[in-house]
Amino acid sequence: MDFFRFLDNKETYFRVIQEAARREYSYQHLSEAIEPTIVRKKHGIGGKVMLRGPMCPNFLEEHVIGNIRRGRLCTNAKDPDYVYYFDRQDRLVKVDKNTEVGVCTEYILSEGDMRLGFLFTGEKRWKDGIYAVLLEDGHIGATIWHSVIMDSDKPTAFDVWTFEYGHGRPRNVTSCYIIEGSEHSPSVILQSTGYRLDVDEKGQIVKYHVMPRRHLEAKGSATEREFVLLHPIPPKIWGQTYGME
Repeated sequence: MDFFRFLDNKETYFRVIQEAARREYSYQHLSEAIEPTIVRKKHGIGGKVMLRGPMCPNFLEEHVIGNIRRGRLCTNAKDPDYVYYFDRQDRLVKVDKNTEVGVCTEYILSEGDMRLGFLFTGEKRWKDGIYAVLLEDGHIGATIWHSVIMDSDKPTAFDVWTFEYGHGRPRNVTSCYIIEGSEHSPSVILQSTGYRLDVDEKGQIVKYHVMPRRHLEAKGSATEREFVLLHPIPPKIWGQTYGME
């Protein structure tokens, strides 16, 4: 999804997420609705820094963080870091993440072309946040993380990544942190970084170039920094929608 087109439509996306945050989607409500639809599961090992580990739809984040591996999927692990649950349509509807403080559970609902994941942590199952994934033309178009803040006086923040493709291959990625405004004040982008991707003849992402947002469409600039990936990102990673269809 083109970053500027996302900005033009962000109020629509943010409104859907904010309305979902205000709904009474309790852990019990989502559990009763989703658990009966589950027909199979997979295990994941590693990638615990990522929100969904090996099935995280953001294919660049672990490389930007540095020294982080996505992990791997397996059929049956003795002590998995993640357990993924799917319905009859092979859609990912639930994720359990094993942590030092217990199991964090995410339930995932569909809202048009958007998938909304509700994250619950702690013994009392507090709703910590909503992770939205936008689909576009069979690809991951954007991801949005919204922390659920119970204090209405605090501004609402969104951590956004957009993914742009050309000729069926990833071309540009942008990450930004946005403080949502009100009817009297505009939204504020606190930080924004553009990544231009190099894809080889096999379809693997082998390099990314970091630049200020205004240079994203340029072929190069004095401020551009190039990073070669020690582990190229193959199409089986960047081309996945991770059960979001």
